[in-house]
Amino acid sequence: MLQITTLSSTPTQTILDSFNLAFSDYSIPMKLSLDQLEAKMDTEDVNKEISVGAFRDGKLVGFVLHGQRTVGNIKRAYNAGTGVIPEERGQGLTKRMYDFILPKLKEDGFGEVMLEVISNNIPAIKSYEGIGFKKVREIVCFRGEIDIKSFNQEVKIKQVEAPNFDELEEIGEIEPTWQNSKETILNIGKNALCFLAFFDDKVCGFAIVNSSSNRLLQIAVKQEKRNQGIGSALLNHIKDQVSPTISIINIDSRFESTLDFFERRNLGRFLVQREMGLVFRF
Repeated sequence: MLQITTLSSTPTQTILDSFNLAFSDYSIPMKLSLDQLEAKMDTEDVNKEISVGAFRDGKLVGFVLHGQRTVGNIKRAYNAGTGVIPEERGQGLTKRMYDFILPKLKEDGFGEVMLEVISNNIPAIKSYEGIGFKKVREIVCFRGEIDIKSFNQEVKIKQVEAPNFDELEEIGEIEPTWQNSKETILNIGKNALCFLAFFDDKVCGFAIVNSSSNRLLQIAVKQEKRNQGIGSALLNHIKDQVSPTISIINIDSRFESTLDFFERRNLGRFLVQREMGLVFRF
């Protein structure tokens, strides 16, 4: 017997067991520890009350984890992970879980639901489109060992404990996805290291990196200061002070100069995703 309900009373260990089984044969296999899953759920504001599970005879065979935030005046849910264990695929469980939770999200005043899906995962994309999700943009992921040929030696890099996000948001124009957002960075806490780049005693760029995962969360240089070795100075500082090997996820593919910047610093594309959204009509 199949039952679909929220994960409000489901232990995180049970979710972990299903998560690791569901992603064991994925195109990019993932296996998390309990601490890693708990950290993911905390930093991405996952709320079990709006997350969904499909239970077959009491066993969790499918799930949708949803984060919850209010961005501006919009109450937003974020799909932080959808999984169905191998033997239960092909039965439309993802759609059935969303058929269950979407009316509840709308009733609770949510304005939209966001998610990311690997761009070549056509069955998943078709499933989400059937639910009502539409493409927002393509986003690209990089990883590798930083290789800086040269950088601006006059740039001074300083670490700050409490960055002014209003100031930083004026520097870059790429809207970060949920996992790279200000809210996620604040949730990461002390492991989120913020470096400011100064040129002529003025802030001209910044970078924020998660030191626990060596993931670059945000990097930007003021438009009028680009192509002057400032971004390279920031990456070089991360290489020296944090790690020479980093990853970067979910960079908007429309910003080709940013993609080219990473590639010329020896960071290779390893994944392209599609960001999709579903907007509720009231």
